[in-house]
Amino acid sequence: VDVYLPLTDSPVYTPRDRRDVTAVARLAPGATMTGARAEVRDVGQALALEHPAVSRDWTLDVFNIREDIPDSRSKIFYGLLQGSVFFVLLIACANIMNLLLARGQERRKEIALRTVLGAERSRVVRQLLTESGVLVAVGALLGLGLGWYGLHLMAARFAGALPPGYEPRLDATVLLFTAGVSVVAGLAFGLVPAFQTFRVGQAETLKEGGKASAGKGRRILVQGLVVAEIALSLVALGGGGMLVRTFLDLQTADPGFVGDDILTLQVRVPESTYPDGPRFQVLMEEVLTRAAAVGGVRHAGLVNTLPQNFQAPTDTFRVAGAEVDPNAPRPEAFSLVASPGYTDVFGIEVLQGRFFEATDGPDAAPVAVVNRSFAERWLGGGDAVGRTVHVQGGPREVVGVVADITQVIFPNP
Repeated sequence: VDVYLPLTDSPVYTPRDRRDVTAVARLAPGATMTGARAEVRDVGQALALEHPAVSRDWTLDVFNIREDIPDSRSKIFYGLLQGSVFFVLLIACANIMNLLLARGQERRKEIALRTVLGAERSRVVRQLLTESGVLVAVGALLGLGLGWYGLHLMAARFAGALPPGYEPRLDATVLLFTAGVSVVAGLAFGLVPAFQTFRVGQAETLKEGGKASAGKGRRILVQGLVVAEIALSLVALGGGGMLVRTFLDLQTADPGFVGDDILTLQVRVPESTYPDGPRFQVLMEEVLTRAAAVGGVRHAGLVNTLPQNFQAPTDTFRVAGAEVDPNAPRPEAFSLVASPGYTDVFGIEVLQGRFFEATDGPDAAPVAVVNRSFAERWLGGGDAVGRTVHVQGGPREVVGVVADITQVIFPNP
Protein backbone atom coordinates (compact mmCIF):
# COMPACT_ATOMS: atom_id res chain seq x y z
CA VAL A 1 0.00 0.00 0.00
CA ASP A 2 1.42 3.38 -1.01
CA VAL A 3 -1.14 5.83 0.37
CA TYR A 4 -3.41 5.74 3.42
CA LEU A 5 -6.41 8.05 3.79
CA PRO A 6 -8.48 8.61 6.93
CA LEU A 7 -11.78 6.75 7.09
CA THR A 8 -14.27 9.54 7.80
CA ASP A 9 -17.93 9.36 8.73
CA SER A 10 -18.97 11.50 5.76
CA PRO A 11 -22.39 10.38 4.42
CA VAL A 12 -21.10 10.93 0.88
CA TYR A 13 -18.00 8.75 1.00
CA THR A 14 -19.04 6.28 3.71
CA PRO A 15 -22.84 5.98 3.72
CA ARG A 16 -24.43 3.59 6.19
CA ASP A 17 -25.36 1.06 3.50
CA ARG A 18 -21.79 0.77 2.20
CA ARG A 19 -20.75 -2.91 2.29
CA ASP A 20 -17.13 -2.83 1.15
CA VAL A 21 -15.52 -1.59 4.36
CA THR A 22 -13.62 -4.33 6.18
CA ALA A 23 -13.04 -4.05 9.92
CA VAL A 24 -9.86 -5.67 11.25
CA ALA A 25 -9.38 -6.03 15.00
CA ARG A 26 -7.09 -7.75 17.50
CA LEU A 27 -8.52 -9.66 20.44
CA ALA A 28 -7.87 -8.08 23.81
CA PRO A 29 -5.92 -10.09 26.40
CA GLY A 30 -8.20 -12.74 27.86
CA ALA A 31 -10.90 -12.29 25.21
CA THR A 32 -12.25 -15.27 23.25
CA MET A 33 -13.72 -15.66 19.79
CA THR A 34 -17.00 -16.88 21.30
CA GLY A 35 -17.37 -13.77 23.40
CA ALA A 36 -16.37 -11.47 20.54
CA ARG A 37 -18.86 -13.15 18.20
CA ALA A 38 -21.70 -12.79 20.72
CA GLU A 39 -20.88 -9.13 21.35
CA VAL A 40 -20.70 -8.32 17.64
CA ARG A 41 -24.02 -10.02 16.95
CA ASP A 42 -25.65 -7.97 19.69
CA VAL A 43 -24.31 -4.85 17.99
CA GLY A 44 -25.78 -6.06 14.69
CA GLN A 45 -29.21 -6.58 16.23
CA ALA A 46 -29.09 -3.10 17.78
CA LEU A 47 -28.18 -1.54 14.42
CA ALA A 48 -31.01 -3.41 12.70
CA LEU A 49 -33.48 -1.93 15.17
CA GLU A 50 -31.96 1.55 14.99
CA HIS A 51 -31.63 1.71 11.19
CA PRO A 52 -34.14 -0.79 9.72
CA ALA A 53 -34.03 0.74 6.23
CA VAL A 54 -30.44 -0.34 5.59
CA SER A 55 -29.64 -2.89 8.33
CA ARG A 56 -32.84 -4.90 8.81
CA ASP A 57 -31.73 -7.87 6.70
CA TRP A 58 -28.04 -7.76 7.61
CA THR A 59 -26.21 -9.48 10.43
CA LEU A 60 -22.70 -9.13 11.81
CA ASP A 61 -20.18 -11.87 12.44
CA VAL A 62 -16.47 -12.20 13.16
CA PHE A 63 -13.90 -14.56 11.67
CA ASN A 64 -10.47 -15.61 12.78
CA ILE A 65 -8.11 -14.86 9.90
CA ARG A 66 -5.73 -17.61 10.97
CA GLU A 67 -8.38 -20.33 11.40
CA ASP A 68 -11.44 -19.44 9.30
CA ILE A 69 -9.73 -18.26 6.12
CA PRO A 70 -9.76 -20.17 3.84
CA ASP A 71 -13.12 -21.77 4.60
CA SER A 72 -13.69 -25.47 5.25
CA ARG A 73 -14.50 -26.27 1.60
CA SER A 74 -11.31 -24.63 0.39
CA LYS A 75 -9.31 -26.43 3.07
CA ILE A 76 -10.66 -29.77 1.82
CA PHE A 77 -9.71 -28.85 -1.75
CA TYR A 78 -6.22 -27.77 -0.69
CA GLY A 79 -5.86 -30.96 1.36
CA LEU A 80 -6.75 -33.14 -1.64
CA LEU A 81 -4.33 -31.19 -3.80
CA GLN A 82 -1.53 -31.57 -1.26
CA GLY A 83 -2.35 -35.26 -0.93
CA SER A 84 -1.98 -35.71 -4.69
CA VAL A 85 1.39 -33.95 -4.61
CA PHE A 86 2.45 -36.15 -1.68
CA PHE A 87 1.49 -39.28 -3.64
CA VAL A 88 3.63 -38.11 -6.55
CA LEU A 89 6.50 -37.56 -4.10
CA LEU A 90 6.10 -41.09 -2.69
CA ILE A 91 6.01 -42.56 -6.20
CA ALA A 92 9.24 -40.76 -7.09
CA CYS A 93 10.87 -41.92 -3.83
CA ALA A 94 9.86 -45.54 -4.42
CA ASN A 95 11.13 -45.41 -7.98
CA ILE A 96 14.50 -43.97 -6.95
CA MET A 97 14.76 -46.47 -4.09
CA ASN A 98 14.31 -49.35 -6.53
CA LEU A 99 16.96 -47.90 -8.83
CA LEU A 100 19.43 -47.52 -5.94
CA LEU A 101 18.70 -51.04 -4.72
CA ALA A 102 19.38 -52.39 -8.20
CA ARG A 103 22.56 -50.34 -8.35
CA GLY A 104 23.57 -51.62 -4.90
CA GLN A 105 22.98 -55.17 -6.08
CA GLU A 106 25.47 -54.63 -8.88
CA ARG A 107 28.01 -53.09 -6.46
CA ARG A 108 27.82 -55.84 -3.84
CA LYS A 109 31.07 -57.46 -4.98
CA GLU A 110 32.81 -54.09 -5.05
CA ILE A 111 31.69 -53.24 -1.51
CA ALA A 112 32.50 -56.75 -0.28
CA LEU A 113 36.01 -56.58 -1.75
CA ARG A 114 36.66 -53.17 -0.20
CA THR A 115 35.47 -54.44 3.17
CA VAL A 116 37.67 -57.51 3.00
CA LEU A 117 40.67 -55.34 2.10
CA GLY A 118 40.19 -53.34 5.30
CA ALA A 119 37.70 -50.57 4.51
CA GLU A 120 35.53 -49.69 7.50
CA ARG A 121 31.81 -50.08 7.09
CA SER A 122 31.26 -46.55 8.34
CA ARG A 123 33.33 -45.19 5.45
CA VAL A 124 31.34 -47.26 2.95
CA VAL A 125 28.08 -46.01 4.48
CA ARG A 126 29.31 -42.40 4.33
CA GLN A 127 30.15 -42.88 0.65
CA LEU A 128 26.66 -44.22 -0.10
CA LEU A 129 25.09 -41.38 1.90
CA THR A 130 27.19 -38.85 0.03
CA GLU A 131 26.12 -40.25 -3.33
CA SER A 132 22.45 -40.27 -2.37
CA GLY A 133 22.79 -36.82 -0.76
CA VAL A 134 24.19 -35.33 -3.95
CA LEU A 135 21.35 -36.91 -5.94
CA VAL A 136 18.73 -35.57 -3.55
CA ALA A 137 20.32 -32.11 -3.38
CA VAL A 138 20.35 -31.78 -7.16
CA GLY A 139 16.72 -32.91 -7.31
CA ALA A 140 15.70 -30.46 -4.58
CA LEU A 141 17.41 -27.54 -6.31
CA LEU A 142 15.80 -28.43 -9.63
CA GLY A 143 12.41 -28.76 -7.93
CA LEU A 144 12.74 -25.38 -6.23
CA GLY A 145 13.83 -23.80 -9.51
CA LEU A 146 10.87 -25.26 -11.40
CA GLY A 147 8.55 -24.28 -8.54
CA TRP A 148 9.81 -20.70 -8.55
CA TYR A 149 9.38 -20.48 -12.33
CA GLY A 150 5.87 -21.97 -12.15
CA LEU A 151 4.82 -19.52 -9.42
CA HIS A 152 6.28 -16.67 -11.48
CA LEU A 153 4.07 -17.71 -14.41
CA MET A 154 1.02 -17.99 -12.13
CA ALA A 155 1.67 -14.56 -10.63
CA ALA A 156 1.90 -13.07 -14.12
CA ARG A 157 -1.29 -14.87 -15.19
CA PHE A 158 -3.37 -13.72 -12.20
CA ALA A 159 -1.75 -10.30 -11.76
CA GLY A 160 -4.30 -7.92 -10.32
CA ALA A 161 -6.89 -10.64 -9.71
CA LEU A 162 -5.59 -11.70 -6.30
CA PRO A 163 -4.87 -9.52 -3.28
CA PRO A 164 -1.15 -9.06 -2.52
CA GLY A 165 -1.37 -11.27 0.56
CA TYR A 166 -2.79 -14.19 -1.45
CA GLU A 167 -0.21 -14.33 -4.22
CA PRO A 168 1.63 -17.69 -4.27
CA ARG A 169 5.28 -17.48 -3.32
CA LEU A 170 8.17 -19.56 -2.03
CA ASP A 171 8.61 -18.68 1.63
CA ALA A 172 10.71 -20.04 4.48
CA THR A 173 8.13 -22.75 5.25
CA VAL A 174 8.41 -24.19 1.74
CA LEU A 175 12.21 -24.07 1.86
CA LEU A 176 12.33 -25.76 5.27
CA PHE A 177 9.87 -28.45 4.16
CA THR A 178 11.93 -29.11 1.03
CA ALA A 179 15.12 -29.29 3.09
CA GLY A 180 13.52 -31.69 5.58
CA VAL A 181 12.16 -33.99 2.88
CA SER A 182 15.56 -33.93 1.16
CA VAL A 183 17.39 -34.94 4.36
CA VAL A 184 14.96 -37.78 5.08
CA ALA A 185 15.05 -39.00 1.48
CA GLY A 186 18.86 -38.80 1.38
CA LEU A 187 19.19 -40.90 4.54
CA ALA A 188 16.67 -43.45 3.29
CA PHE A 189 18.24 -43.72 -0.18
CA GLY A 190 21.69 -44.21 1.32
CA LEU A 191 21.03 -46.36 4.39
CA VAL A 192 18.57 -48.89 2.96
CA PRO A 193 20.90 -50.06 0.11
CA ALA A 194 23.83 -50.11 2.55
CA PHE A 195 21.86 -52.16 5.08
CA GLN A 196 20.82 -54.62 2.35
CA THR A 197 24.43 -54.90 1.16
CA PHE A 198 25.88 -55.70 4.60
CA ARG A 199 23.20 -58.24 5.50
CA VAL A 200 24.97 -60.96 3.48
CA GLY A 201 28.45 -62.08 4.52
CA GLN A 202 31.19 -60.52 2.44
CA ALA A 203 32.99 -63.85 1.96
CA GLU A 204 29.82 -65.46 0.62
CA THR A 205 29.35 -62.54 -1.76
CA LEU A 206 32.86 -62.99 -3.19
CA LYS A 207 32.31 -66.75 -3.59
CA GLU A 208 29.15 -66.24 -5.67
CA GLY A 209 31.15 -65.49 -8.78
CA GLY A 210 30.26 -63.01 -11.49
CA LYS A 211 26.62 -62.56 -10.63
CA ALA A 212 25.21 -62.07 -7.19
CA SER A 213 21.62 -63.16 -6.63
CA ALA A 214 19.30 -61.03 -4.59
CA GLY A 215 18.35 -62.34 -1.17
CA LYS A 216 14.81 -63.03 -0.03
CA GLY A 217 14.66 -59.85 2.07
CA ARG A 218 15.81 -57.72 -0.84
CA ARG A 219 13.25 -59.28 -3.16
CA ILE A 220 10.46 -58.64 -0.67
CA LEU A 221 11.54 -55.01 -0.29
CA VAL A 222 11.77 -54.45 -4.04
CA GLN A 223 8.44 -56.13 -4.72
CA GLY A 224 6.81 -54.13 -1.90
CA LEU A 225 8.11 -50.88 -3.36
CA VAL A 226 6.82 -51.85 -6.81
CA VAL A 227 3.37 -52.68 -5.42
CA ALA A 228 3.27 -49.42 -3.46
CA GLU A 229 4.38 -47.47 -6.50
CA ILE A 230 1.65 -48.99 -8.68
CA ALA A 231 -1.02 -48.40 -6.01
CA LEU A 232 -0.01 -44.79 -5.49
CA SER A 233 0.16 -44.26 -9.26
CA LEU A 234 -3.42 -45.49 -9.65
CA VAL A 235 -4.64 -43.17 -6.89
CA ALA A 236 -2.75 -40.20 -8.32
CA LEU A 237 -3.94 -41.06 -11.84
CA GLY A 238 -7.55 -41.18 -10.71
CA GLY A 239 -7.30 -37.85 -8.88
CA GLY A 240 -5.42 -36.25 -11.77
CA GLY A 241 -7.99 -37.53 -14.23
CA MET A 242 -10.82 -35.98 -12.21
CA LEU A 243 -8.90 -32.69 -12.01
CA VAL A 244 -8.26 -32.65 -15.77
CA ARG A 245 -11.88 -33.56 -16.48
CA THR A 246 -13.12 -30.73 -14.27
CA PHE A 247 -10.76 -28.29 -15.98
CA LEU A 248 -11.90 -29.41 -19.44
CA ASP A 249 -15.54 -29.12 -18.41
CA LEU A 250 -14.91 -25.55 -17.28
CA GLN A 251 -13.09 -24.76 -20.52
CA THR A 252 -15.73 -26.29 -22.81
CA ALA A 253 -18.86 -25.30 -20.86
CA ASP A 254 -21.10 -22.82 -22.59
CA PRO A 255 -20.65 -19.50 -20.73
CA GLY A 256 -23.86 -18.10 -22.22
CA PHE A 257 -22.14 -15.39 -24.24
CA VAL A 258 -19.78 -14.98 -27.20
CA GLY A 259 -16.40 -13.76 -25.99
CA ASP A 260 -14.52 -13.70 -29.30
CA ASP A 261 -13.19 -10.45 -30.77
CA ILE A 262 -14.06 -8.38 -27.68
CA LEU A 263 -11.79 -5.67 -26.35
CA THR A 264 -12.38 -4.68 -22.72
CA LEU A 265 -10.96 -1.87 -20.65
CA GLN A 266 -11.57 -0.29 -17.27
CA VAL A 267 -12.57 3.34 -16.85
CA ARG A 268 -11.92 4.95 -13.47
CA VAL A 269 -13.46 8.37 -12.93
CA PRO A 270 -12.30 10.60 -10.06
CA GLU A 271 -15.14 11.68 -7.79
CA SER A 272 -13.54 15.10 -7.41
CA THR A 273 -14.12 15.77 -11.12
CA TYR A 274 -17.53 14.08 -11.46
CA PRO A 275 -19.15 14.29 -8.02
CA ASP A 276 -22.77 14.03 -9.14
CA GLY A 277 -24.78 11.53 -11.19
CA PRO A 278 -25.78 13.68 -14.19
CA ARG A 279 -22.20 14.70 -15.05
CA PHE A 280 -21.07 11.10 -14.73
CA GLN A 281 -23.86 9.93 -17.03
CA VAL A 282 -22.91 12.51 -19.64
CA LEU A 283 -19.31 11.30 -19.48
CA MET A 284 -20.31 7.66 -19.95
CA GLU A 285 -22.54 8.53 -22.91
CA GLU A 286 -19.63 10.38 -24.47
CA VAL A 287 -17.36 7.37 -23.91
CA LEU A 288 -19.87 5.06 -25.60
CA THR A 289 -20.36 7.45 -28.52
CA ARG A 290 -16.64 7.74 -29.18
CA ALA A 291 -16.03 4.01 -28.73
CA ALA A 292 -18.79 3.16 -31.22
CA ALA A 293 -17.27 5.60 -33.74
CA VAL A 294 -13.90 3.79 -33.78
CA GLY A 295 -13.32 1.95 -37.05
CA GLY A 296 -14.14 -1.76 -36.89
CA VAL A 297 -16.28 -1.48 -33.76
CA ARG A 298 -19.71 -3.08 -34.24
CA HIS A 299 -21.13 -2.66 -30.74
CA ALA A 300 -20.09 -0.87 -27.58
CA GLY A 301 -21.42 -1.17 -24.04
CA LEU A 302 -20.70 -0.52 -20.40
CA VAL A 303 -20.99 -2.83 -17.39
CA ASN A 304 -19.71 -2.61 -13.85
CA THR A 305 -18.41 -6.23 -13.75
CA LEU A 306 -17.33 -8.40 -16.68
CA PRO A 307 -18.52 -12.02 -17.02
CA GLN A 308 -16.38 -14.93 -15.77
CA ASN A 309 -14.89 -12.83 -13.01
CA PHE A 310 -13.74 -13.91 -9.56
CA GLN A 311 -16.43 -11.84 -7.83
CA ALA A 312 -19.44 -9.66 -8.56
CA PRO A 313 -21.46 -7.13 -6.55
CA THR A 314 -24.61 -8.40 -4.87
CA ASP A 315 -27.78 -6.73 -3.61
CA THR A 316 -30.72 -7.88 -1.53
CA PHE A 317 -34.09 -7.87 -3.25
CA ARG A 318 -37.76 -8.50 -2.66
CA VAL A 319 -40.39 -9.56 -5.19
CA ALA A 320 -43.58 -7.52 -4.98
CA GLY A 321 -46.58 -9.63 -3.98
CA ALA A 322 -44.54 -12.54 -2.66
CA GLU A 323 -44.97 -13.78 0.89
CA VAL A 324 -42.07 -12.61 3.03
CA ASP A 325 -41.01 -13.92 6.42
CA PRO A 326 -40.23 -10.78 8.45
CA ASN A 327 -37.68 -12.67 10.55
CA ALA A 328 -35.77 -14.12 7.57
CA PRO A 329 -33.06 -12.16 5.78
CA ARG A 330 -33.72 -11.01 2.25
CA PRO A 331 -32.27 -13.11 -0.57
CA GLU A 332 -29.33 -11.79 -2.54
CA ALA A 333 -28.50 -11.81 -6.25
CA PHE A 334 -25.70 -10.57 -8.46
CA SER A 335 -26.44 -6.94 -9.28
CA LEU A 336 -25.06 -5.63 -12.57
CA VAL A 337 -25.33 -2.12 -13.97
CA ALA A 338 -25.18 -2.18 -17.77
CA SER A 339 -25.77 0.09 -20.75
CA PRO A 340 -28.20 -0.69 -23.61
CA GLY A 341 -25.47 -2.18 -25.85
CA TYR A 342 -24.20 -4.72 -23.32
CA THR A 343 -26.15 -7.72 -24.66
CA ASP A 344 -25.18 -6.88 -28.25
CA VAL A 345 -21.48 -6.82 -27.38
CA PHE A 346 -21.49 -10.23 -25.65
CA GLY A 347 -24.22 -11.84 -27.76
CA ILE A 348 -26.45 -12.54 -24.75
CA GLU A 349 -29.86 -13.81 -25.84
CA VAL A 350 -32.95 -11.87 -24.78
CA LEU A 351 -35.63 -14.46 -23.96
CA GLN A 352 -38.52 -12.21 -22.97
CA GLY A 353 -39.30 -8.55 -23.43
CA ARG A 354 -36.35 -6.31 -24.13
CA PHE A 355 -33.05 -5.13 -22.75
CA PHE A 356 -32.32 -1.57 -21.68
CA GLU A 357 -32.91 1.23 -24.19
CA ALA A 358 -31.71 4.81 -24.43
CA THR A 359 -35.04 5.98 -23.01
CA ASP A 360 -34.38 4.17 -19.71
CA GLY A 361 -32.60 7.17 -18.24
CA PRO A 362 -32.65 8.68 -14.75
CA ASP A 363 -35.83 10.60 -15.55
CA ALA A 364 -37.73 7.49 -16.68
CA ALA A 365 -39.45 4.91 -14.50
CA PRO A 366 -36.94 2.52 -12.84
CA VAL A 367 -36.66 -0.79 -14.71
CA ALA A 368 -34.69 -4.01 -14.36
CA VAL A 369 -33.75 -7.04 -16.43
CA VAL A 370 -33.37 -10.50 -14.83
CA ASN A 371 -31.85 -13.72 -16.09
CA ARG A 372 -33.63 -17.02 -16.68
CA SER A 373 -32.64 -18.58 -13.34
CA PHE A 374 -33.95 -15.58 -11.40
CA ALA A 375 -37.23 -15.64 -13.33
CA GLU A 376 -37.73 -19.37 -12.78
CA ARG A 377 -36.89 -19.29 -9.07
CA TRP A 378 -38.44 -16.03 -7.91
CA LEU A 379 -41.01 -15.05 -10.58
CA GLY A 380 -42.73 -18.38 -11.16
CA GLY A 381 -41.03 -19.23 -14.46
CA GLY A 382 -43.82 -17.76 -16.59
CA ASP A 383 -44.05 -14.35 -18.17
CA ALA A 384 -41.83 -12.26 -15.92
CA VAL A 385 -42.23 -9.02 -17.87
CA GLY A 386 -44.27 -6.52 -15.91
CA ARG A 387 -43.47 -7.95 -12.47
CA THR A 388 -41.98 -5.64 -9.84
CA VAL A 389 -38.79 -6.28 -7.92
CA HIS A 390 -37.63 -4.10 -5.03
CA VAL A 391 -33.88 -3.67 -5.37
CA GLN A 392 -31.37 -0.86 -4.79
CA GLY A 393 -33.70 1.10 -2.56
CA GLY A 394 -36.92 1.02 -4.56
CA PRO A 395 -39.32 -0.84 -6.88
CA ARG A 396 -38.29 -1.61 -10.45
CA GLU A 397 -40.42 -3.02 -13.23
CA VAL A 398 -38.99 -6.09 -14.99
CA VAL A 399 -38.88 -5.31 -18.72
CA GLY A 400 -36.94 -8.34 -19.93
CA VAL A 401 -35.41 -11.74 -19.26
CA VAL A 402 -32.01 -12.73 -20.65
CA ALA A 403 -30.20 -16.07 -20.84
CA ASP A 404 -27.93 -17.22 -18.02
CA ILE A 405 -24.21 -16.49 -18.29
CA THR A 406 -21.22 -17.53 -16.21
CA GLN A 407 -20.85 -14.37 -14.18
CA VAL A 408 -18.55 -15.66 -11.42
CA ILE A 409 -16.00 -18.46 -11.58
CA PHE A 410 -16.25 -20.93 -8.67
CA PRO A 411 -19.15 -19.22 -6.87
CA ASN A 412 -19.79 -19.93 -3.22
CA PRO A 413 -22.49 -22.55 -2.60
